Amino acid sequence: MKAKRFHHIAKGALHIVGYQLAFAFVGLLITPMFIASSAVVRVPFVGLVILAAIALVFIAGSQRGEVDCAKTEVLNRLLQKDGYVASGAELGSRYRRSNGVFSALLSSLPFVMIAGYVSATATVAAYFLQDLPPWLSGYLHRPEIGAPLHYAQNLAAVSTLTDYLRLATRFILFPFVCLFGEMSDELSFLFDRLTPIFMAVLPSAFAFGYQFGPARRKKAVLLIEKAKNTPRKRLKKAAKRQAPREKKQLI
Repeated sequence: MKAKRFHHIAKGALHIVGYQLAFAFVGLLITPMFIASSAVVRVPFVGLVILAAIALVFIAGSQRGEVDCAKTEVLNRLLQKDGYVASGAELGSRYRRSNGVFSALLSSLPFVMIAGYVSATATVAAYFLQDLPPWLSGYLHRPEIGAPLHYAQNLAAVSTLTDYLRLATRFILFPFVCLFGEMSDELSFLFDRLTPIFMAVLPSAFAFGYQFGPARRKKAVLLIEKAKNTPRKRLKKAAKRQAPREKKQLI
C-alpha cells in the first residue's frame, strides 16, 4: 500500500510541476511588455497575474482533495459489505491531509534545491574592461596606469554553473522577475537570495488548497441532496394547490 500511496502522491507532484511550467510560459507571454514600465503600472498588473496563478493552483489542490474524499467515501461504503477486499491502489488513494503536503514537497524539491544553490553562490555582478579607447594608449607606459589596465583587460568573463542555473530559475519565476522590473545589480542579488522562497509559492498553494478537500466534498453532498429534494418539494406544493380546486369541483 505504501508504494501505491507514493504513486498517488507522485501524480499530485507531477500536476504541480505542470502548473509551475505553465506559470512560466504564461508569464513569458504576458508580462515581458511590462518589465520596463513604471512600478505604478507594472506592480499591479504583474501582481494580479501572480495572484491569479496562486488562486488557480489553490483551487486545483482543493479539487484534488475533494476527489480523494469522494473516493474515500465510496471505498468506506464498499468495505462495509461482506467479503469486499480493497486493492492497494484504492487504499493508496484515500484522502489524507498529508498527501497534499508530500506532493508539494516532492514537486518543489528539485526546484528549491537548484534555487538554493543559486541563492548560496550568488554574488553581485562584476564588470570587465573591453577595448581601451585610442587616446588612453599614450598613458600605458606609465606603471601606475598601464599595469592595472593591462591586468584588468586580460581578465576574461567565464560563465559558471550558477549562471546557467540562474537562467533556468528565472525562466520558471519569470512573472516574479517582471514584478521586480529592470533590476540593479544589488536588486538582482537580492532576487537570487529570495529565489527558494519564490519557488515554494505555487506548491504551498496546492498543499493549502488540498486541506479544503473535505469542506468542498461536504458542500457538494449538500448541493446534491438539495437537488434531489427540490423536485419533491415542488410536487408537494403543486399537490397542495391542486387539492382545493378538486374540492371545489366536487362541491
